Amino acid sequence: MTELVAMGPYMIQSFTLVPGWMGFVTILHNANGSCTHCAWHNVPPMLTVLLSRKAFKGVSRVAVGVNGSYVVILNNKCIW
Repeated sequence: MTELVAMGPYMIQSFTLVPGWMGFVTILHNANGSCTHCAWHNVPPMLTVLLSRKAFKGVSRVAVGVNGSYVVILNNKCIW
């Protein structure tokens, strides 16, 4: 099944696949430069918790490694 998503003023800033191609993290950037939004699916459980709590602050980069490892950099330069 394919779903179409209306992205409105947003552009994909980055798209990261998790190892095994089972999930993803994408960062959407508002065309007017005002904010970013983060969307994810089927990522390691602790990353889901972190993104659920911190993504509203703006996510700059996400990297997902093996065995549940990850790095998240927020727009305010905090690194998790």
